[in-house]
Amino acid sequence: MTPASPLRSRWLGASNRERRLLKLATAVLAVAGLISVSEWVWRERQRLTTAVSAAEARLARMQDQADALASLSRAAPAASAPVTVRAAAARAAAAARGLDITLEEQGDGVAVSGRGPAAGVIEWLAAMQADEGLRPLELELTPSPDALGINGRLMAVGGDGG
Repeated sequence: MTPASPLRSRWLGASNRERRLLKLATAVLAVAGLISVSEWVWRERQRLTTAVSAAEARLARMQDQADALASLSRAAPAASAPVTVRAAAARAAAAARGLDITLEEQGDGVAVSGRGPAAGVIEWLAAMQADEGLRPLELELTPSPDALGINGRLMAVGGDGG
């Protein structure tokens, strides 16, 4: 005896009117199930369309940033000072602005960490990029009520870098 045998025997024992009603009920349930599934699929499609648009926008921003970085590398000023001299100048500029920033030479760049007034940190970063050819490579700025924390790496662009 199969699991469907009791259902089959009930179906065969049902009158024509009962069979029509069961067929109609089955069709209604199938249509309701299809509508429910189609609504879910439609909502997911809308969600994914939005997510894809956001991802494409992020990709475009990253490509623009990569292009900007490449153009900065190509159009870098011909600063001929080695990283040690640039780091010393960066230390002096930070001290002159009253920033509590430590710098450590690392290959073709400078590791930087510390904190100071937000305007001073931003001005110092702009000056390092313009005057010393030290461009932000990896940089995390952490705002707090009284200061702006900085942690990351500045890359020496142009010149011999060493």
